Order: sequence, then C-alpha cells, then structure tokens
Amino acid sequence: MRKVLFLVFLAFLLLVSCSKDRNKLLFSGQVYSPNESKNLSGITVELRAQLIESGTYNSNYQLLQKVTTDGGGKYSITNDNVRASSFKITAYSDNYIPSETTISSDLVSVGETYQKNFNIYPKAYLNIYVKNVAPANSTDEITISVIHSSPDCDICSDISNLVLKGDTINDTLICLVYGNQTITVNYTLNTNSGVSQHSHDEYCPAFETKEFSINY
Repeated sequence: MRKVLFLVFLAFLLLVSCSKDRNKLLFSGQVYSPNESKNLSGITVELRAQLIESGTYNSNYQLLQKVTTDGGGKYSITNDNVRASSFKITAYSDNYIPSETTISSDLVSVGETYQKNFNIYPKAYLNIYVKNVAPANSTDEITISVIHSSPDCDICSDISNLVLKGDTINDTLICLVYGNQTITVNYTLNTNSGVSQHSHDEYCPAFETKEFSINY
C-alpha cells in the first residue's frame, strides 16, 4: 500500500512539474570553444526580449534571465511567458569574444524547449608597431591590412588598406583577434627606394598579446 501511495505521489509531482513547464519559455544549449576544442563552464548566458506591453512595442531588448554554463558547458533558462516580438540570447565572458543570436517570437513556443548552441572564441591581441626611420621622406607611404578568420566578429579589429603617410610615422595598431589562430599582416611600402610588398604571419595564442614591428 505504501509503495502504491508513493508511486501516486511521484506521478502527481511529475504532473505538476510538467504543468508548470507548459506555461514557461524554455531555452537550452551548450557553449563550445572551437579554437580550444572544449566545452566552456562559467560562461554567462543572457536572455533578452523586445517586449510588447499594453499593446505597445518596445524596440529595446530587456533582460529576462541570466545564467552560467555548468561544468559541461550547458545552460538552461526557464522564464515566465511574455509577449515579445523577438528574443536575443548572448553568451559571453571577460576573456572571450561574445556571441549572440536573435530569435523571432514565431519560433518560440510556450512549454517547448528552444535549443541554441554557441561557439565562442578566446580573445587575443596583436600589437603592430609602425615606424618610419631615418632617412625618411614626407612622401613615404605604407598601406596595411590585417587578415584574420573572424568575419562574424563585430568587435574584432578591422584593418583593411590603412594608409599611413609621412616621415614622422610612429604608430601602434592594437588588433583584437581570435586566440589560437594565425593572423596575416600584409603591407605595401612606397618610398624613395620604390614599391615593395610584404607579408607576415603571426600566431596569436589565446589570452595573450603578440607584438610585430614594421620599421621602414
């Protein structure tokens, strides 16, 4: 008899739990670092929404929930149902370049889990020191481009055909890039000696700053 009562009680708890989830917004996924080949724990994952309140659309994304990934890089978000035009999930940490996705509310169903995995990349920096040394000329010119494999990175440095001209050039270019990747620096010199093209590859380890000097 006790066993029967226990099973009935367990079934009741399961029913209540499922009933609660039917009225919730559910999101889950995993955060992975391709350049380190591992799932990431302790990554902050935020859920935001463009809410519709009293029939009024708000274009700002308001924070609904904030969680961190577990030891296996997994996250789970449960939030009360809200009226929204779209949702935004962002995965970030101080040492990683953030990644986010925008989700139409049409794709999110109450009580059903929306699955979204993230790939995020460790930060690294490449400092490029550019200096025109004697004998220099006011017509000296250098054109620099930094090539890296992070086209989807909105905050990574975008240096393409940067032109520096003159005889007093002494600049530092600080480039935020994906860590554990090789960065290519292409530059063309136009001086009294003529025009010459150069290319330099620099491997940038995760969480480190590498340095490269161009003296011409």
